[in-house]
Amino acid sequence: MREIISGIFLLAFLVGCGDSYTIKSIIKDKLNDPDSAKFKELVVSRNGEIACISWNAKNQAGGYGEWKYTLFSKGNDSSWEIREDEEVNSD
Repeated sequence: MREIISGIFLLAFLVGCGDSYTIKSIIKDKLNDPDSAKFKELVVSRNGEIACISWNAKNQAGGYGEWKYTLFSKGNDSSWEIREDEEVNSD
């Protein structure tokens, strides 16, 4: 029984990791310097259909600006799509 429960938690963790990697990749793909991307947190809704991530990256002048929060939703084909991309002060 312990192995079954451990397997379920491992599977849930791996699914979450896939979503995290995919969402971070979408953010990095739109940046001038993808290697400079920093991520604070990723929150996924209970049903796994909506996610929000906070991130920051170097601007064209080479410095970090304000933290941004991007809202994602799952499309009809279950792929993540940017729903709203808003720059918000992290203070």
